[in-house]
Amino acid sequence: RVGFTSWEQLIGNILYVPFALNGYSSVFSTDGYSRQTLAVMVTLIRILLFPVNIWLLEIIQDRIMKLLMGFNPAWNYTGAPGSRFDGAINLAH
Repeated sequence: RVGFTSWEQLIGNILYVPFALNGYSSVFSTDGYSRQTLAVMVTLIRILLFPVNIWLLEIIQDRIMKLLMGFNPAWNYTGAPGSRFDGAINLAH
């Protein structure tokens, strides 16, 4: 196939990336932990929550695109095994 990412998806990702990358730092407090313990804990949290972050990206972008355009032109997982949130995410990926 020629391309996989649509223009709508690319624009949505560019707008969401600053929140996704900086979100972990603002959500998890670093007060009261030693440097080494904190580094290990934050690293593990970031790794474990990465799929959740991507699913949130897809849910938010899906809702915004449906609000603005009436449908999501970027992707639709409806009917696929693992499809949730009206086809916004696919847990089977």
